[in-house]
Amino acid sequence: MTFHTISGDQRRPWARVAATFLLTLAVAVMAAACSDGADGSDDAAATAATAGGASATSSTDQPLAQRWGAQAIAESVQDSPVQPVIVNSNIGLGPTRIAMALVNKEDQSLATGVDVEARFVWLGESLEDLSGATELGSFEFTPRSLDLSLEVPHEEASPASGGGADHGDDHATASDGDHITMYTTLVDFDRTGWWGAEISAHSNSLEEEGMRITFFVQERTSEPAVGEQAPRSEQAVMGADDEAADFTTANPPNPDLVDTTVAEAIDSGKPVVVAFVTPAFCVTRFCGPVLQAGVEPVYAEFRDRVEFIQIEPYQLDVARGEGTLEPVPMVEEWKLQAEPFVFVLEPGGTVAAKFEGVMDAAELRAALEPLVE
Repeated sequence: MTFHTISGDQRRPWARVAATFLLTLAVAVMAAACSDGADGSDDAAATAATAGGASATSSTDQPLAQRWGAQAIAESVQDSPVQPVIVNSNIGLGPTRIAMALVNKEDQSLATGVDVEARFVWLGESLEDLSGATELGSFEFTPRSLDLSLEVPHEEASPASGGGADHGDDHATASDGDHITMYTTLVDFDRTGWWGAEISAHSNSLEEEGMRITFFVQERTSEPAVGEQAPRSEQAVMGADDEAADFTTANPPNPDLVDTTVAEAIDSGKPVVVAFVTPAFCVTRFCGPVLQAGVEPVYAEFRDRVEFIQIEPYQLDVARGEGTLEPVPMVEEWKLQAEPFVFVLEPGGTVAAKFEGVMDAAELRAALEPLVE
């Protein structure tokens, strides 16, 4: 997956999921359109879905090597009106929240109102040898929607980001009702290498079976994994004489989200929510709604039992003063490749769950409830 570089220096490019996601969609749709007769696979496309809709014919009647060959994958989405795309920035071993978009090929909008299921198959360390392929099982996906019409701040910023976003059949699209929908499921990956997902998608006007994509699972993700200890970060926080607006672009700012370090929150003995999200400095409008509709309602419910922290991933003085996006030290400390990114920590700081990109309040609430019982 290609990430948007936010500075001109030699540091590792670090992208917001919005820019990454939109670029991935464009590449995937173009690849599907041009894939007829393609051969081989590109290991550099590791976590980007390699796609090709498909056919509603019974793909399981084909031998394994034929079903998961490059041309068969391309043909599997060739006649479908939608292109499935996995939008995770990177995927590692263990319990993993897989987020998938269904891109309408006609206008690159996102399909919603669709029942999605996928069968996951380990293909091997190389796509050249499928002899050891093993099926993991079938998984149902849950739709996760954000209302992009929520009013969030867009400060004058960032030539590097292009400034704020341009706000402007029976399965609806992302623009219908100004919503965006991803589909998520939890998969426990038990081995590294190439994996395949064979996807079915059904709505009143969509009947697709056997759409196939491939993706790569590495030993671990760059960011902290579920079950690992989170970094005990000592980030700058609001003091008694400070203004909350100096630490967050949320409007209105919530002082409770910016007055405690991660280390202090871990030492409190409570569960912790760490939300890397910037309402103002975002290419599209994903970030503000994640905070406003995903985090803040859960904060209102759990504030006495859970520590909530919002991290602006960019240095606000630089973004506001110079118009460039410079990551804060916590971005490197947590080794993030995308934002928004929300982590749930158990008491003591072990990662219990993590949510990349589009997330709703129901997901966050479900992750916290077992920790506060």
